[in-house]
Amino acid sequence: MENKKGELELVKRKLSTTIVYVLSVLFNSIFLCIWVIIQYGISTILSKFKTEDMSEIVLLIFQFIFAISTIIPIIIRLYTDIRIMVIQSNNEIEKEIKKN
Repeated sequence: MENKKGELELVKRKLSTTIVYVLSVLFNSIFLCIWVIIQYGISTILSKFKTEDMSEIVLLIFQFIFAISTIIPIIIRLYTDIRIMVIQSNNEIEKEIKKN
């Protein structure tokens, strides 16, 4: 009976961890999709402006700077989430090694 209870707790813990991982990936994917939509919208809006040579270059530079400055926090968040997943997986592996 105790063995089944321990197995049930293990399954619950692994399921909750998996749910957290899936939700994290889902949210990060949503952020990336929103970023792509915003970049597409900005590109569409800027393409409708009739500009001269120098103004076009300046707008292109600002578009590039905006794209980079908005993707960096998303990349940092992705890296953080992946790093947390790797560290947690390594901790679980170490616990299993110590048990045996």
